[in-house]
Amino acid sequence: EESDHAADTRELALRLCMETLPDRSRSILQARYFERQTCGEIARTTGCDVQAIYQSLSRVRHALQRCISTRLENEDFHPAPQTAPGESLSSSRSGTP
Repeated sequence: EESDHAADTRELALRLCMETLPDRSRSILQARYFERQTCGEIARTTGCDVQAIYQSLSRVRHALQRCISTRLENEDFHPAPQTAPGESLSSSRSGTP
Protein backbone atom coordinates (compact mmCIF):
# COMPACT_ATOMS: atom_id res chain seq x y z
CA GLU A 1 0.00 0.00 0.00
CA GLU A 2 2.77 2.44 0.85
CA SER A 3 4.49 1.80 -2.48
CA ASP A 4 1.15 2.41 -4.25
CA HIS A 5 0.89 5.74 -2.43
CA ALA A 6 4.47 6.63 -3.42
CA ALA A 7 3.70 5.79 -7.06
CA ASP A 8 0.51 7.87 -6.91
CA THR A 9 2.46 10.78 -5.43
CA ARG A 10 5.11 10.55 -8.17
CA GLU A 11 2.42 10.38 -10.85
CA LEU A 12 0.72 13.47 -9.42
CA ALA A 13 4.07 15.30 -9.36
CA LEU A 14 4.68 14.30 -12.99
CA ARG A 15 1.25 15.55 -14.08
CA LEU A 16 1.72 18.86 -12.27
CA CYS A 17 5.20 19.31 -13.69
CA MET A 18 4.01 18.55 -17.21
CA GLU A 19 1.42 21.33 -16.86
CA THR A 20 4.24 23.83 -16.28
CA LEU A 21 6.00 22.97 -19.54
CA PRO A 22 5.77 25.26 -22.56
CA ASP A 23 3.19 24.05 -25.10
CA ARG A 24 5.86 23.06 -27.65
CA SER A 25 7.74 20.91 -25.11
CA ARG A 26 4.54 19.27 -23.92
CA SER A 27 3.44 18.51 -27.49
CA ILE A 28 6.81 16.93 -28.33
CA LEU A 29 6.59 14.75 -25.21
CA GLN A 30 3.00 13.84 -26.08
CA ALA A 31 3.97 12.83 -29.60
CA ARG A 32 7.01 10.81 -28.53
CA TYR A 33 5.77 8.96 -25.45
CA PHE A 34 1.98 8.85 -25.71
CA GLU A 35 1.52 8.70 -29.47
CA ARG A 36 4.70 6.62 -29.95
CA GLN A 37 5.99 8.75 -32.83
CA THR A 38 9.65 8.49 -33.76
CA CYS A 39 11.88 11.53 -33.48
CA GLY A 40 12.02 11.57 -37.28
CA GLU A 41 8.22 11.71 -37.48
CA ILE A 42 8.09 14.52 -34.94
CA ALA A 43 10.80 16.41 -36.85
CA ARG A 44 8.82 16.16 -40.09
CA THR A 45 5.59 17.22 -38.39
CA THR A 46 7.15 20.21 -36.63
CA GLY A 47 9.54 21.20 -39.40
CA CYS A 48 12.51 20.86 -37.07
CA ASP A 49 15.77 19.02 -37.51
CA VAL A 50 15.74 15.55 -35.92
CA GLN A 51 18.75 16.49 -33.76
CA ALA A 52 16.75 19.43 -32.41
CA ILE A 53 13.98 17.01 -31.38
CA TYR A 54 16.47 14.73 -29.59
CA GLN A 55 17.95 17.74 -27.82
CA SER A 56 14.52 19.11 -26.87
CA LEU A 57 13.44 15.75 -25.46
CA SER A 58 16.64 15.48 -23.44
CA ARG A 59 16.18 18.96 -21.99
CA VAL A 60 12.53 18.38 -21.20
CA ARG A 61 13.24 15.04 -19.48
CA HIS A 62 15.88 16.70 -17.31
CA ALA A 63 13.54 19.58 -16.49
CA LEU A 64 10.79 17.13 -15.51
CA GLN A 65 13.21 15.13 -13.38
CA ARG A 66 14.29 18.27 -11.51
CA CYS A 67 10.69 19.44 -11.09
CA ILE A 68 9.50 16.07 -9.79
CA SER A 69 12.43 15.78 -7.38
CA THR A 70 11.78 19.28 -6.06
CA ARG A 71 8.09 18.55 -5.53
CA LEU A 72 8.77 15.22 -3.80
CA GLU A 73 11.38 16.79 -1.51
CA ASN A 74 8.91 19.49 -0.50
CA GLU A 75 7.35 18.41 2.79
CA ASP A 76 4.10 20.17 1.85
CA PHE A 77 3.71 18.02 -1.28
CA HIS A 78 2.58 14.69 0.12
CA PRO A 79 -1.11 14.34 -0.60
CA ALA A 80 -3.07 11.93 1.52
CA PRO A 81 -4.06 8.67 -0.14
CA GLN A 82 -7.46 8.93 -1.79
CA THR A 83 -10.35 6.88 -0.44
CA ALA A 84 -14.04 6.90 -1.15
CA PRO A 85 -16.35 8.07 1.63
CA GLY A 86 -16.88 5.30 4.17
CA GLU A 87 -13.99 3.25 2.78
CA SER A 88 -10.72 2.47 4.51
CA LEU A 89 -7.40 2.85 2.71
CA SER A 90 -6.83 -0.90 2.63
CA SER A 91 -10.20 -1.59 1.06
CA SER A 92 -9.69 1.11 -1.57
CA ARG A 93 -6.52 -0.62 -2.78
CA SER A 94 -7.69 -4.21 -2.53
CA GLY A 95 -11.07 -3.65 -4.13
CA THR A 96 -12.93 -5.17 -1.16
CA PRO A 97 -15.45 -3.28 0.99
